[in-house]
Amino acid sequence: MATFSPSPAPRRSSRNKQPAVSPPRRTRTAAANTTVRATSRLATPVRNRPGDHGSAFFAMDVDEGGSVLSERPNMRVVGETLYAKSDQLAVSFYASLPVELKQVLKNADFFRDAYTGDIDTLTGFALVASAQTCFVWQHAQIQALKGTPTCYIFSCPRESNQLQPPFHALIPHSTSREPGLILLSVAGTIRFWDSIGIGLAGGDRYITVQLDVVPGEFITNLLRSDSQTYIASTSAGNLFRLTLVSSGGQRHLSSHVFARPSHSISLSRLLPSIFSSGSATNTFSHSRNVSAIALGAKTGTGGREIWAIVDTRLQRWTISPEGWEQLSLESDILAILSAAVRKAFGTRVDADDQKVDLELVDLAVDGCANSLLLTKVHELISAAAKR
Repeated sequence: MATFSPSPAPRRSSRNKQPAVSPPRRTRTAAANTTVRATSRLATPVRNRPGDHGSAFFAMDVDEGGSVLSERPNMRVVGETLYAKSDQLAVSFYASLPVELKQVLKNADFFRDAYTGDIDTLTGFALVASAQTCFVWQHAQIQALKGTPTCYIFSCPRESNQLQPPFHALIPHSTSREPGLILLSVAGTIRFWDSIGIGLAGGDRYITVQLDVVPGEFITNLLRSDSQTYIASTSAGNLFRLTLVSSGGQRHLSSHVFARPSHSISLSRLLPSIFSSGSATNTFSHSRNVSAIALGAKTGTGGREIWAIVDTRLQRWTISPEGWEQLSLESDILAILSAAVRKAFGTRVDADDQKVDLELVDLAVDGCANSLLLTKVHELISAAAKR
């Protein structure tokens, strides 16, 4: 595994913009020549299938000479760097990466080392993390747009055998103050910085919190509900509420687990539901992995709805500003998803719901409280690959 040696305190630097260069020749790339490894969330292991091909690059014009890791600007087309373009998607240059991060990514082995990242539009900062080190910078900063941005570097919480990068969340403050940072390891260890400014001096001063997880239970998601509240989920069906509190003039994180739902009083048992038709006897299985969580609507009392996918079930929770949580919906959606897949793909999908290998990958909720699920159908992919 690649390791990062301790680096000196980052410097605030700025480089003069180099003149644009002539664009390299672009070639047409077809999907048949592009292989993309099947990817999956940590909670649901990757299943490599023969013949899997990416469709995102189909019929895209790709700039083979450009790279965001290059030390010099790439091609400019009417003042804009363009890496790839199709009728549905365009990939263009936005801002420079920090020098420290460029150097790490140039030497990285992406088949061996895992990385994660995010662009936070609320704080204006971006983040990239490996299992060892987290890099944070202000992507909207003038140095990022025209030169080299200031980089804040932090060590990640990790155990000796941990290979995955941590989950992460930036903590919004006022516009005149740098955001805070939460890094959460797969094993449930949190490192909390109230301000990322400490990252300029090595980031060694942080607060550690350990979530109450049992051996064999691991973290699957971390979500920011608001600037004071964060939600983490686990492979054992638990949801944790992380809250920023002040004590003795300092801020720190408190945590508690959502009350485990009582299946006997869940809404799906009290009222008929469109979600629970056809599989009543299998509504609650032994598996309780939380593969995705999403923010729902705000409540009239200042609370928030939190939606979660737990195995093949859909949950809706209400979290209150007073600090309590309540489960308002839990329904098995395997039957309704299987029916929808059969309607789309016909006889290629098994008639038995229990034999339809569905992987619920992600979840989003729109403004009308409609749940949108991203689902992978492994049996259908396998059948298509054999043909």
